[in-house]
Amino acid sequence: VMRHGIRAPWTTYPLDPFAANNSQRFPNGGSQLTDAGIEQAYNMGKYYKQRYGKFITANPKRAYLRGSAAQRCIDTLSIVTKQLWPQDSDEKKQWQPMIFSLPQKIDSILYEEPDCQSAEDEEHNNLKTPAVQAYEADPKIQ
Repeated sequence: VMRHGIRAPWTTYPLDPFAANNSQRFPNGGSQLTDAGIEQAYNMGKYYKQRYGKFITANPKRAYLRGSAAQRCIDTLSIVTKQLWPQDSDEKKQWQPMIFSLPQKIDSILYEEPDCQSAEDEEHNNLKTPAVQAYEADPKIQ
């Protein structure tokens, strides 16, 4: 069980002086892996291979790979698996990792947020409190 590598922010704060350069800083897009995240996943795969290699099947087709449905998670797992089972130079023996995922609404293992109406109601009520209303009305925050 692991999470994704380092990712780009999905949004910026109001008046972010660097927001105009986000497409250059994060060419893979918001919430996607950064170059550092790709390298992190690569190194993690090498580490897992070195540390747990004798416990991991030699046949990648026998492994069950499961990630959450977010693209950054699938990308991270794909990079890690390429270190666990390096590609053969013979094109006929090359393989593609099969990563399974479920939609967030029905994935009760990899998503920690339950589909709970009471929790959603409480969150909605909290957003109506005077403290939150004052915070959101503050022009320095906008």
